[in-house]
Amino acid sequence: MKRIFIIAASLACSASPVSAQIYTCTQGDRQVYQSTPCRSGDQPVDLYVPPAAKQVQAHGRNEHVQQYLEAGREQRQRAEQIIDQRARNARESREQREKAEAEKQRISRAIFNNEVLIGMSAENVRDAWGRPDKINTSAYKRGVAREQWVYERKKGLREYVYLENGVVTGRN
Repeated sequence: MKRIFIIAASLACSASPVSAQIYTCTQGDRQVYQSTPCRSGDQPVDLYVPPAAKQVQAHGRNEHVQQYLEAGREQRQRAEQIIDQRARNARESREQREKAEAEKQRISRAIFNNEVLIGMSAENVRDAWGRPDKINTSAYKRGVAREQWVYERKKGLREYVYLENGVVTGRN
């Protein structure tokens, strides 16, 4: 039994080349390879088939691969920067909308309570206090138009609202 095992192992380990006869035939305008002769008396063709590679060689990173990988990293970084910038822009836009909405509500409350606040427009002042009794205007070379709106109140009291380019800058 040991003897049969040793013989079988030695046959398996011995690498004997496998050979087959190949014949070349012409069919139409094509050349065909087959295992049987095309015509009687044809001789087999010798073909060289290289032996299979024992181990696939590892692919090292050459300069072109390094450049390709670096370009990919740079592209991902640029994409991340664009995403970050868009997120910042969206956040700033949202904050500006919220700030504008809060300012609008603040002015609406002031108009409802008949108050004049700095930052109100001339229209907001008219909505809160009505039309002024008198308007004193000053114009400057820089294009700044300043106005003093005078409101006559009871008992001879006057209240003044100061506007620059249609926006309240002060009052007393």
